[in-house]
Amino acid sequence: METKIVTLTLNPVTVEVKVKKNSSDHEIIEAAKKEVLKSLAVKFPGVTYTIGEENAITASNAQPGIIVETNDGEKGIITGVNAKTIDVTLTGHRGLRGPHGAFKKSSAPFEEARSKRQKWQIESNEWLEGDSGYLDVQGNLVPVVVGKSKGKKYKLYTINSEKGAHYTVEENQLRFLKDDEGK
Repeated sequence: METKIVTLTLNPVTVEVKVKKNSSDHEIIEAAKKEVLKSLAVKFPGVTYTIGEENAITASNAQPGIIVETNDGEKGIITGVNAKTIDVTLTGHRGLRGPHGAFKKSSAPFEEARSKRQKWQIESNEWLEGDSGYLDVQGNLVPVVVGKSKGKKYKLYTINSEKGAHYTVEENQLRFLKDDEGK
């Protein structure tokens, strides 16, 4: 016997509810929930689904900075999460977007999963989404991955941290980001 993670995305379900005049939104929603449960017992709506391994990344545990791997064993780091997909930068700067459940959490160390900056980026001092390095925080080097940037602001996600901890830095603060621990 093995464990699988199944994510079902239900098509919208519409129900009719009878409520007292001037009912609050909360009361209406609670009545609708009861009707939906009755409706599901009679007719299950259409679904889309993903089936993943026991340690699959799901909507509830996906966050930027987590080290993951594909079913083929390729390693990478999550750089973005939205309602239906996860953005991952695999080693070698290969970007991949997949549904929740397409990746599983990896026990690989940071150095095996990261994408270092390319030579031209080092020469021009550029950091792009998916690049990873070490942020100097009061003398401590913290492993991070560069997430999406907005204008001249960058989110640097700490690796395998609780609840997607990150630092937001200005473009001129990227000088505190190091390619390797020793530099």
